[in-house]
Amino acid sequence: MSDQTTAPADQPQGQPVSEQPAAPAATTPFHERAAAIREAKGYDGKLTAPLLLELEVLLREPIDPKYIARIPPTTGKPYESTGVKSVQVQVDRMNDVLGAAHWRSLIHYAEGGTVCKAVVIVGNNLVDAKLDAEGNLEPGNADILVVRDGWGGHARGTGKGDILKGAETNTLKRVLARVGPGSDIYRLDYDLDTHGHGREYRPGPTAAAEAQVGDKKATAGQQRMIRARASDAGISDAQLCNIILRAAGSPLKADSEASEVMRGGLLSRLPFGLVDAVLEGIKQGPPPAVTPPVTPLEQPATAAGPLAATQPPVPSDLPVPSDLPVDPAAIGDLGPVPTADPSNVVNVDFAALGAPPAPPVANGNGAAANGAGA
Repeated sequence: MSDQTTAPADQPQGQPVSEQPAAPAATTPFHERAAAIREAKGYDGKLTAPLLLELEVLLREPIDPKYIARIPPTTGKPYESTGVKSVQVQVDRMNDVLGAAHWRSLIHYAEGGTVCKAVVIVGNNLVDAKLDAEGNLEPGNADILVVRDGWGGHARGTGKGDILKGAETNTLKRVLARVGPGSDIYRLDYDLDTHGHGREYRPGPTAAAEAQVGDKKATAGQQRMIRARASDAGISDAQLCNIILRAAGSPLKADSEASEVMRGGLLSRLPFGLVDAVLEGIKQGPPPAVTPPVTPLEQPATAAGPLAATQPPVPSDLPVPSDLPVDPAAIGDLGPVPTADPSNVVNVDFAALGAPPAPPVANGNGAAANGAGA
């Protein structure tokens, strides 16, 4: 878009547009009240944390009932729901209270546009902030005071543009409510809005593609986001495993087993439809620890026990010596152990030591000496 300003056709050429009388800017009660707060706080063009705390009261004031819609159950949402008729109502509140220079929304699409991540930031110099290819915030030189984000989607529409618009507005409504505008509406009922209800839009759908809708897994970006949220909350791998199992309605596991399950790639197999439930579970905190089952100690094997078959049978006809002393005292003194005489090694009687006879050894005359001596 060009920075050049063009005068209207009915305006004399050469006369600057800026010299024409400007229409008075429309104000709202929220705009006027926010201006009074900024003036009282000495606002100098920079949004500070103390000033934001004062302005947040205006952001959270209830939405006018005429902008609230109550929607009966439909094919896509098989339950009654409540929401803002248009996201523009929340955008106007943000502009009136904070000013357009002090907040910004960033949008990231995935899954062909049917899934959307919205990031809302509040602060100063926000033009430097952006999202990377996976939807992660890169603040740059932005002075960010508040960050709120969330995932949403829109799977039905007449075309790609309709899908993109629906995914953005659906997601942005809830993320803005986390900042303030609309928070009164989205706390009225529990959220059952999960992606995948009804028929999903896909360009040129095929039977095979439709059959795989329920098999979609969490994207790499969503997995990283879950990891980051769990790390920020101080949640261990074992606890994250049980949060996922709780979201899936599966039995929880003891910490040691849960850690093994996570290392086995549980997160990479996470169904797409459980991403929001897992993120909400991280906010709620991990479930109580599971006590591992106590395994009874094994009893010693007996003749009839499981180890009996592995032991060789004991012969019943082994001869038993009758002269074995029963009383250790009856053994008596065994006497000294025979030792070799170092001065006469050749004539040592090895038989007395219970050892085999020694090989022939040459004597001083060169003749061989046997074990009995020369």
